[in-house]
Amino acid sequence: MNMEGFIEATGFELLAIDRYLPLMGDDPGDTWDFREAMVGHGPIHLGVELVSEFVGSDRGLRAAMLPLVFGAAWKVLDLLIELMLEQDGYEPDQPRGWSIRRKRRLVTSGCGNLGLLQLDSQTWQAIGHIYDATAEHRHCLVHRTASFSLSPIQLTGTARGGVPLTPINEQELHAFIHLAQIVAYGVRDSGLGRRSVDYVHWCLKELERHLAISVPEGSRLEPPRKAWIVLQKNSEGRWIADFAYLYEQMEKRAPENHVDVWIEIPGESGYSLFGHLEDVPKQAVVIDPKRPPVYLARC
Repeated sequence: MNMEGFIEATGFELLAIDRYLPLMGDDPGDTWDFREAMVGHGPIHLGVELVSEFVGSDRGLRAAMLPLVFGAAWKVLDLLIELMLEQDGYEPDQPRGWSIRRKRRLVTSGCGNLGLLQLDSQTWQAIGHIYDATAEHRHCLVHRTASFSLSPIQLTGTARGGVPLTPINEQELHAFIHLAQIVAYGVRDSGLGRRSVDYVHWCLKELERHLAISVPEGSRLEPPRKAWIVLQKNSEGRWIADFAYLYEQMEKRAPENHVDVWIEIPGESGYSLFGHLEDVPKQAVVIDPKRPPVYLARC
């Protein structure tokens, strides 16, 4: 297992996770929408869920898909642990690959190449413990002995010997899925930045009752906020991103939080721009949506 192999092997699962989380309206942080206010004829909205009318029509169906997405997330985490162990010099214990039992034992002991994700040992060990704590849930899911209820939403099952598993509730399932998504993209991005580590800590805090190790203290234990703005044309017909306005607004509303910036492009562009507030300039700038600057990505 190498980084390229990991990215290829998890491509389908990450695509499923990326598509599923927005359908749940699953944005744990506050969402601020400044688009109407920026064009001068509307209020600032808080907590807007960017989901389609069709998707919003059947929450029960979307909730029922949670175990499948949990399974995809668990596989992502499982393969990540294989990668981290092999990058640390460990070899599979079976001719056909790793046994989950050995991975559980090694990762809960803190084994793994921490440089791959630029993680501290306590955070990595906590990730290992949540992998270990959910392994039996995964086994029940794969072997069709899991129990999933919609009211309340929770996933559980029975371990060997008939011992009932601690249920994983809806909020915890969401946190686990987010956790797998964040650390997987950390491989692609050659490490987790400060905001991603903070988000990992938030996910682990949500899962704390399943952990046998504490989450590192001093982290910003909450997810990033999200802010929507809209490009506007100047007198010369060029698109302007008014980041000065956005900085001013977020300083009033969430001065201590990470902020994900989403930028609408009016018209029929078919995509938006995405970036992190700490990476964008603090003044209004001219933007070419077809060739965005390095601090923005097309989504």
